Amino acid sequence: MAVAVFHEGGYDFVEDTRKWEIKFKEDKQHNLLFHYVEKDILRITELLEGFISKRMDSILLRTEPIESLTESKELMEMFESLHPYYRNNANVFVAAFKDCLNNVLLRANTVKPLSKERYKRLFNGFMKLFGLTGYMECKPVDEYSDFEKECWEVSYDDYILRADRDYLVEAIDPFKKEIKNQKIIKRMLFWIFDVSAPILRELTIVKRVWLYDRFFQDDYEQFKGTKITKNLSSSTIYVQTAAYSDIDYLCNKLGNYLKDFHKNPEDIPTAALNDLYSLAQYAKMQTDSAIYDGYEIDDLHHLLFYEILTMVELNVAIKKCKNCGVYFTLNNLNAEYCNRIPQGEKKTCQVLGARRKYKEKLKDDYPQETYNRFYNKYSQRVRTGVMEKADFETWKNFAKEGLGKVRAGELDIKTFEGRLEIEPKKINICNE
Repeated sequence: MAVAVFHEGGYDFVEDTRKWEIKFKEDKQHNLLFHYVEKDILRITELLEGFISKRMDSILLRTEPIESLTESKELMEMFESLHPYYRNNANVFVAAFKDCLNNVLLRANTVKPLSKERYKRLFNGFMKLFGLTGYMECKPVDEYSDFEKECWEVSYDDYILRADRDYLVEAIDPFKKEIKNQKIIKRMLFWIFDVSAPILRELTIVKRVWLYDRFFQDDYEQFKGTKITKNLSSSTIYVQTAAYSDIDYLCNKLGNYLKDFHKNPEDIPTAALNDLYSLAQYAKMQTDSAIYDGYEIDDLHHLLFYEILTMVELNVAIKKCKNCGVYFTLNNLNAEYCNRIPQGEKKTCQVLGARRKYKEKLKDDYPQETYNRFYNKYSQRVRTGVMEKADFETWKNFAKEGLGKVRAGELDIKTFEGRLEIEPKKINICNE
C-alpha cells in the first residue's frame, strides 16, 4: 500500500508501509508539483509512436539494432522525469504504450490483422527494450499473472476489436487521463494560489477556492475515493534497505518472548534482551511523530490533489518566475524570480533575472551605459598596471557626480561624455 505522509508543508511518499522506505520527498517549495504542470506529456506520445513505427519490423524479424536501447532508455527517462512517482510505477507508461502500439498498427492499414502470436512477440519485444522485463517474460499464457495478461492480451483484444470495424477508427489518446488531470492541476494552481491572476488576487485563498468550485465542480470527481487513515507511529526511519531484513528478522525472533514482557521483564532471556536493545537503536533513528494522517495513493493525481489541499490550509502564495516561467512559492509578494538554477545555467533565476533587468534598463539609460563603457575601460587599465588604483577611484567619484547631475537635469549628455574622457590625473586640475 502506497501512502503519502504530509508534514511541514511537504510530504514523504512511502510505497511499502511495512518497511516504510521513503521513495521520494516533496518540501514546502513544491518544486516537483510546479515542474510537473510544465511538462509536455503530448510530446512523449509523439516520440513513442515514432519509435514504435521505426522499430516495429525489426522487432518482428528479431533484428533489433543496438541503438534502439539508447532511444528506448531516453523515452523511459522522459516519462519518469514527469514526476518521481513514475519511477516505480510503470503501469501508466505500459497502458499508454498499448494505445500507441495499436494506433500505429491500425494506421498502417494492413489488409490482415496481426496474429495473436506475432502481436505477443511485438509487444514483448518492446517491453524488453524499455526494460520492463516483468511484463515480457516468455512463458505460456496460462502462467501469466492477471496484470501481465492485461498488458498484452487485453491490448490485443482491443486491437482486434478496432481492426474489425468497417469504418475508420480514430486514434486513442494514450496519455488522455494524464493530460486532462495535468490541466486540472494547472488550473487549480492559477485559480487558487497565483498572486498575479487578475481579479482573483484580490480574494483570500478560501474565497478563491469557493469561486473555483462554482465553475469547476467536476474537477474534483477524479480525486474521489482516496482513503485517509490515522495511524500510530510514522516510521520515517532513515536506514539502508538491508536493515529492513534485520528488523523483520528480530521482530519475528522476539515475537513469543515479548508477549508477556510487560508482566515480568526479568523473565526474558538475556539474548532476547540484547536483540530488543538492537531494535531500540533502530527506533531511536525515527522521527518523533507519534500520530500521522496517511493518504492512500492510487495514482499520481490523488497525490497532487492532496498536496494542493495542504497548500490551501497553509495559505501558500505562488507566482510564475519571470526567467524560467515555472511557478514558485512566495515569501515576498513582490518577488519576480525563483532561486532555482535553470537547466544549462550555473546561476539562479534570481541572479540571471537581475542581470537581464539591468541590461534592459541600460537600453533606455544612455548616461548609465556611457558611464559603464568608460568604467570598464579604466578598470581594465588598473588590472594591467597602466593606471594607479587611487587615480581610478578619483575618476570614479568624479564620473558618478556627473552622472547624478545628468539625471537631475543639471548637465547635458555631451558635457558629461567630455568629463568622462578626462584622464584621472587631470581631474584635480579641472576641479581647481
